[in-house]
Amino acid sequence: MEDKLKDRFKHFEDLPTPPQGHEERFIDRLVTEAERKASPPRWRNFAVYAAAAAVVILLINVVVVQIGNENEQVAKRTLSDVSLQTSQIENELQQQVSIRKEKIDESDPAIQEHIQRYKELETEFERLEEALNMDYGNRHVIEALIKNYQMRVRILEQIILEKRLRSKEKNGAANTTQS
Repeated sequence: MEDKLKDRFKHFEDLPTPPQGHEERFIDRLVTEAERKASPPRWRNFAVYAAAAAVVILLINVVVVQIGNENEQVAKRTLSDVSLQTSQIENELQQQVSIRKEKIDESDPAIQEHIQRYKELETEFERLEEALNMDYGNRHVIEALIKNYQMRVRILEQIILEKRLRSKEKNGAANTTQS
């Protein structure tokens, strides 16, 4: 069997020997080819870095938007957000204010002093809501908001009462002049 193998490879012995340095050039070429295949093209490196940068920017954007949404939600907190009980109180007081406001003519010069005080209370209410947002659930701020509503209701009741008294005075004066 060994003879058969020798016979098959016998014609390779007659091949000429390669020139000097051939083996070194061949090895250098193999190493260079292996290095070229091992390292990706430069554009591929750039694409990987660009994709990584895009992902980072996208994540930062998502985080910033999420924080912005949370801040908006915090900024929208009102007295009714504190608890079910405060929500019911606020709804009742808002109804009382709106019912009484419908009965009032704000352009009447006789009640301008009361209207001015009412507007001051509305401005104070907005500041109290901001305070509630800063210190959510603070009992003192909640009580101040409720008292503010109550004072606005009292002012509106006072305006309505004065309007009725003026109306009675006019009717009483008209009745005495007719008699």
